[in-house]
Amino acid sequence: MGSVFFCHNAQPKAEVINDRNGVVVNLFRILQRLYPQFMDTLKFQITAHREFKRLKAFNPVTLTDLERAVRFLYLQRLTFGG
Repeated sequence: MGSVFFCHNAQPKAEVINDRNGVVVNLFRILQRLYPQFMDTLKFQITAHREFKRLKAFNPVTLTDLERAVRFLYLQRLTFGG
């Protein structure tokens, strides 16, 4: 639940997000380091079934970390229940 990480009022000396899923870790690393670029890339994503299917079938190994993070969030938000 990353929202807990972002929504608390305390100011601890250090915080750690630990997840076995490397895609989730990559997303948080990109949000931490490249937030403006992430948002610029994400805002130009087309919300369409064809684009969803294309990104889902795309091999994420060939993407940069930024592109992989955008792809992950895009698929998460547009999937059933997202």
